[in-house]
Amino acid sequence: DGRRSMLQRALYPGIGDPLTTSGKSWFGFQAHFPDPTGGLRRRIELYVFEGGYAGLGPIEGGRLDLALLARVDALAATAKTPQRLFEQRMLRNPLLAARLQGEQACSPWRSIGPLRFNVRKAASHGAMFLGDAAGTIDPFSGEGISNALRGAELALPFVLEAVASGGLDAAGLI
Repeated sequence: DGRRSMLQRALYPGIGDPLTTSGKSWFGFQAHFPDPTGGLRRRIELYVFEGGYAGLGPIEGGRLDLALLARVDALAATAKTPQRLFEQRMLRNPLLAARLQGEQACSPWRSIGPLRFNVRKAASHGAMFLGDAAGTIDPFSGEGISNALRGAELALPFVLEAVASGGLDAAGLI
């Protein structure tokens, strides 16, 4: 039942998202740029900057997608806008600056956050949790559903064994 699993919280009350955001919390940002590179030779390039990292890759329509994660303290130090973070920190990287050749974003900056990356208790009180109920990757990269499906594949032998033997015991929770 997902990231805010009511079942898991009922069985294990200490679980859940942090209630506050700190300077070490992460936000995700994305914008599209015209592509002067001709498709980056079908590569995705990663760039590290003070307080975060970004990926640059070709997308449809002759554009580049710039997706980045940045800590709140890095964003706060650059006037709290992704554009200023981009200008003041990311464009210090000479390769990224050369790739974009002074082009301005051709889409608005989009954001999501604060992002939560946490592992939870995978099983409790005879129940096994999968997907976001077992651990969270916020919907920035599309990995949540992949993790849920792969988690179900990995859990299946244990579930079948538990059904055959009458349920999960303490040894089955480790």
